[in-house]
Amino acid sequence: MKRLLVLLALLPALLALNSCGGSSTAAVPSITVSGAASSVNVNGPVQFTASILNLSSTLVNWQVNGVQSGGSNCNTTFGCIDTNGLYTAPKTVPANNVVTITAVAQGQTSLTATANLTILPAETINTISCV
Repeated sequence: MKRLLVLLALLPALLALNSCGGSSTAAVPSITVSGAASSVNVNGPVQFTASILNLSSTLVNWQVNGVQSGGSNCNTTFGCIDTNGLYTAPKTVPANNVVTITAVAQGQTSLTATANLTILPAETINTISCV
């Protein structure tokens, strides 16, 4: 009877020790970026969104071709993107008509995602019909 009581008293401790060293998987942060379009005409807008998982902050800083953008830091050659992810294309098509939009997680600046956007010339009007 005494042995049974000792075993029952030790059982919770044995179970607790057995659970030590078990594998636990920490959630790895990730980020994705997407645009409402893959191309835009000069002066045109495209809305970009960034989604961050497993990070306490979901805020991002936006870049165009690797340069922080927005406000007075607008790159007139490659276009601008504001803090809400609204990109505005430049007034003329750049030499390389593809720009890279990058979202950088504020909570972990090594966490980035990119999307490419093609800048197209302005649409030309060939004919105007009067009715």
